[in-house]
Amino acid sequence: MPARHKSIHSDAYLDRFWPHHAVIPWENCCEKAFDKAHKRGTELGMASRRHFIRRDNREYQAFRFKEPEQAEAMAAEFGGETYFALDRGKGSGWEKWRKKIKTSRT
Repeated sequence: MPARHKSIHSDAYLDRFWPHHAVIPWENCCEKAFDKAHKRGTELGMASRRHFIRRDNREYQAFRFKEPEQAEAMAAEFGGETYFALDRGKGSGWEKWRKKIKTSRT
């Protein structure tokens, strides 16, 4: 197992303390709007690291936040949506977004 820098938090640590993610389409936050999106994320209190997600052959950047309101504000501003850290894939498919379908019970 490769050594890790002591000052860099693991993904498990980040998912525990910044569990609310704003998932923004790649073209909305990482091309022309890179500076604007990352500056806004910093203002809202995002974690120091973000991560890449793929779903339905589209690429997304996930910004991590402590509070759901922060993630909702970021997602609304940049045309994304929110999700909880446990919806991400595990193991070799960790970058895949396994979006859960909400069902209503009667």
